[in-house]
Amino acid sequence: MAKILSSKEKMLSSVRAALYHQNKQPYPNLESNDAIYALENEPLEIIFASEFTEVSGQFVYCENEKECVDTLKELVTQKGWKNISCPEVALHEMFDRF
Repeated sequence: MAKILSSKEKMLSSVRAALYHQNKQPYPNLESNDAIYALENEPLEIIFASEFTEVSGQFVYCENEKECVDTLKELVTQKGWKNISCPEVALHEMFDRF
């Protein structure tokens, strides 16, 4: 009587057989030392800002913390925001300083 194997058992059996009877690499030059992703010449923040604005994001660059706080205050006034949520403790500390 034939033994009935589940799909999982068939797959595991195939994996065991492949590991037991390993074949020679058919394409030895397939793996290269070339980088998978192209390295960018631009700094990451410039790449982020560029790609973010391409998908309709609004990006504001600030030179320092004070400029960041001033820009945020101006944005709050322009947009008429009443509440702002920020889970980052370090940002809360920065806002408190200014």
